[in-house]
Amino acid sequence: MFSWRGSAGASGYDVERAPAPDGPWACVAADVSDADAAYRPLFSDTEVRPRERWFYRVRARNRGGVSAPSNVVGPVEITGRCWVEECRDVSGLAERSAGLRVVNEYNGRYAEYLFRLAGTTNDFVVLHVPGRVGRVRMTAFSDPTGPAGDLRLLAAPAGVPWNEAELKRNDRPLPPTPGGAAGQRRRVWHEYAADLPFEASRVRIEWTGPMELDRIELRGR
Repeated sequence: MFSWRGSAGASGYDVERAPAPDGPWACVAADVSDADAAYRPLFSDTEVRPRERWFYRVRARNRGGVSAPSNVVGPVEITGRCWVEECRDVSGLAERSAGLRVVNEYNGRYAEYLFRLAGTTNDFVVLHVPGRVGRVRMTAFSDPTGPAGDLRLLAAPAGVPWNEAELKRNDRPLPPTPGGAAGQRRRVWHEYAADLPFEASRVRIEWTGPMELDRIELRGR
């Protein structure tokens, strides 16, 4: 996972990868936005494999064309793959309940993180990955003045029944915003972590009460 410093006037960025600093270069992601994931890595290369070594660079683009490449970074030794769901929309979900809503409002309540999947009891999402997941990290938010909510995590290899995984949760109350439409409406930031006792290719997250899921990070091979 990595980020870059944006360029004024750019509408998107092309991420390029090569086995050597002088190429040959291949575009592995085109027109990536640097505005959709605030304060977090902008891109995760899920096509690489552990023990490989790669070089990377980025080009800015807009309607006028594509810029010269950035500086080259590498060699980057791959230790594992990471699949990230930033909850900007539902396109990366294999399954979901009908009651989920994508919300992007009053972001001052949420430490300026931008997108969330808002759900409540019996809502769920399912993610499939083309690899093996051994570690799961999630962030979510809740309203301390409302009904208590939480998340459950289930995982399984393809074709195997779900098994519930033990989630560890760390809570961090956020300060109230100073004013405006979001003023004085506080949220609690929840960080979840689970090390799976088995490797899985499917993950299911279930709501047990009101909660806004902000990010899912699946680490594995």
